[in-house]
Parts: sequence; C-alpha cells; structure tokens
Amino acid sequence: MMTAKDEDARQPPQPRQSVWHRQVPGQRRHASAAGAGNLDRERIVTAAVRLLDSEGDAQFSMRRLAADLKVTPMSVYWHVKGKDDLLEFALDAVVGRIQLPGTLAGFGWQDDLLTLALAWRHTMIARPWALGCYAKYSGLGPHSIRFSLHVQDILARSPVPEALQPTALSAVFQFMYGFTSLESTGTAPGSAVGSGTDEPTAVRDFTRGLTWLASGMSTETTIRP
Repeated sequence: MMTAKDEDARQPPQPRQSVWHRQVPGQRRHASAAGAGNLDRERIVTAAVRLLDSEGDAQFSMRRLAADLKVTPMSVYWHVKGKDDLLEFALDAVVGRIQLPGTLAGFGWQDDLLTLALAWRHTMIARPWALGCYAKYSGLGPHSIRFSLHVQDILARSPVPEALQPTALSAVFQFMYGFTSLESTGTAPGSAVGSGTDEPTAVRDFTRGLTWLASGMSTETTIRP
C-alpha cells in the first residue's frame, strides 16, 4: 500500500518562491550568547555583498558568512531563511548602489537611457556573482523595481508607442545583461574567447550597441502593437 510519504515523493518538486513573493519579516534585532549583538538583516546582507565581491559565489556559504560576522550560523538563519533568500537580498542591495541619474537638462531620452545603462554596467561588471543571480532570481526587490521604473520613465519620453514600451524595456535589459555577462567572462562581442576586452573598448562597444538599439526604437514607431 502506498503511504502518504510515498505519494509526496512522487510529486514533482515545487519551484522555489522568490523571497519578494513572500511575507518578508521586518528588521529584527537579535542578541545571542555567541556575540551576535545588534545583528539584523541589513548587517547580514551588507556583509554578504562584501564577501561576494571579494571572494565570489563559488565558496560562499551561510557558515562562511557567519564566521565573517563572528556569530553562529543559527544567528544568521534567525534573520534569513537560507542562501537563496540571502542572494536575492544581496542582488537587490547591489542594484540599490546604482546611481540613478535625473533628467539631464538639454539632453534627450536616448542620452538619459545610455547614462542609466552605463551606470548599471559599471556596477555589475565587477560582480559576476550578481549577474549570475539575475539568471536565477526574479529581481523583484524594491531597488530593482525602482530601477525598472526609472527606465520606464525614460522610455515614456521616447517615440515608442505606449503599448510597446514593455517590449522596449525588455529589449534594453536583455542587451545590458547579455553584453555585460559576456564581457564578464571574457567573451564580449569582438574579442577572442577568454581574451577579455579592455575597459575603453568595452564601454565604446556597449555604448555603440545601445545607441543602435535606441535608434531602432525611434524608427519603429509605425509598428502596431
């Protein structure tokens, strides 16, 4: 006879739910005998970003993070459910470091879009771990949403019909993410695999590619949604 446990084992694994789709507890301060002190989620995420920036994600673990914070792993789990949740928090924290330019006086939407995209690239190119997180997580944190809204505000000033602006937003992000991901692995367009690309050349090619994309958007206004 099949038991309930056997039946559960036959069920397909459920996809992981993003931390931003769940009720996220507020900042909780927790003191422990192990010296956690005023440990909270913000301090944990800040330490995680610092570790990820310096060591990458291959060796990153909750235990390694706890050691860096000089607390027990359970003290970290009090505030963050697990590594996946922490990486989502860390990704959004990094997006929050992107300087969002205001509307540039005397410049058009294409210049504003390029300025914003270059700011994103500058923040992400040094963080392959963050680029990897985009492939795994939804990117629905408050800073990520703020960034997307900023891009939408710029596109609202473009000739792209309103109904097509979500498609334009997707195209812009796919270009930024795709180009920067390849660049971070040394396989940027125009370079030999694994050879890398110097910074001025990479910025030039990134700027040129996005400019071509934006120019195409300006000429496709006759396309119906």
